[in-house]
Amino acid sequence: MKKPVTILAFVVLVALAVPGWASVVTVTWDAADNFSAISNPNGVWSYGDYGGGGFSGTLNPANFDKLPIGFQGAYGSIEGWEMPGPSDPVVSHNKSLIATVGPDATTAWTQWAPNEVALHPWQGPTVVRFTAPWTGTYNVGATFFDTQTNPPNVAPNAYVYLGGSQEFDETVPTSPLAPLGSGVVPWTPISYSGALIMSAGETLDFVAWGGNNSNATTGFDATITTIVPEPTTLAIWGLGLGVAGAAALRRRKQRGGRWSEENRQAIFQVIGRNR
Repeated sequence: MKKPVTILAFVVLVALAVPGWASVVTVTWDAADNFSAISNPNGVWSYGDYGGGGFSGTLNPANFDKLPIGFQGAYGSIEGWEMPGPSDPVVSHNKSLIATVGPDATTAWTQWAPNEVALHPWQGPTVVRFTAPWTGTYNVGATFFDTQTNPPNVAPNAYVYLGGSQEFDETVPTSPLAPLGSGVVPWTPISYSGALIMSAGETLDFVAWGGNNSNATTGFDATITTIVPEPTTLAIWGLGLGVAGAAALRRRKQRGGRWSEENRQAIFQVIGRNR
């Protein structure tokens, strides 16, 4: 039996070493493309605030509450989530392919570009939350920009929190007024990027808070990418480790139950070649 096992182990190692035999899948999430005004949470995304509208003054991801009220069709094509009451946080999204203004074409408080998400803090920090579906490295890119066009439009700060740790804090530059209904706001975006190691279930929050709040609508988008082994890769890994373990156990029995240095080195070589 020694020869067949040796051949199988060799085949497994070749499969792991040759590109295409053991491939990976790249998964990408986009906050705007994935937006839903029907489900909250929506897959890996949740829409909320810190404190249910009763903000205490300290940004604390542990106080995250989902926005309970979904809405459709505001200003024609705007959908989103909000807390009850006229002055509570709102996460909105322009689902159309054209620019949209609101609350009307004469005041144009906010201008949404096509497929744009906007965070409106009001009485509390507005949050879009990403929850890691599995443990791995997540490559994150996010932008924040002022979309409020009526004075005094004092833009808020943008924050990124990984779990309870603050990763980013920067003031969003204020945009000057743009032609009403044009949907062209001379935005000056600020950006965040990072390669974050996240555990399954760990959260990444994108937050807008501050400014003068009532005129602090902030455009936002985030793209998150990770690489996940395909099931075939995982199966080959398991087979390779199983072959190595079986061979080591057989040698152990043949040598009276003692682990030799040769056994240990054989396992280390199998594992080391496939990192």
